[in-house]
Amino acid sequence: MDWHRTMSGMYAETDCDAVSIGGVRLTKRLLTIPLILLVLVALNHIVRVASGATSWLGYHRIDTHSAPDWMQTPVSRNLLGEGLGLGLPVPAQIGQEVVIHYDLQTRGDSPASARIMVSCAFPCRNWKHFSIPANGSGELVVPVSDPDFYSMTIWQSGASDGSVAEGTYWIGVRKARTPDQ
Repeated sequence: MDWHRTMSGMYAETDCDAVSIGGVRLTKRLLTIPLILLVLVALNHIVRVASGATSWLGYHRIDTHSAPDWMQTPVSRNLLGEGLGLGLPVPAQIGQEVVIHYDLQTRGDSPASARIMVSCAFPCRNWKHFSIPANGSGELVVPVSDPDFYSMTIWQSGASDGSVAEGTYWIGVRKARTPDQ
């Protein structure tokens, strides 16, 4: 078997001008596809916000529970947890509002609690701090008074009986709604 002859047919004729970095060949095709996907995501966001729908740009799922007695120390939070999330800073302008949808549940009888802080990427006066004192779902709304990139930070406690607390959080932006909408 001739290795050179086998590998010579692996690239298209248009890939001859590609740049090689290590074992990766950067071709026009390889660079164009992610750029097109990024443009489509940006256009989707613009169309959703312009139409009044909420454009969801971040997701976090957090599961917390109490640590076993042998792991607890006087200085720890006494919680074990796992989280999954993808959160992009949400660009928002004056006339829009940052929306956080939450769903906080426990597997036992005791309620869990969470705190959410919405903050700006650049110094601004428009950060908010919310407390979710018990299980349930709902929306938190922050009217935008300064154009900026907004993000959320979540602190979630386990249930007081040690059972697992599951929280799901979405962050997005939409046009500001009047009270009758």
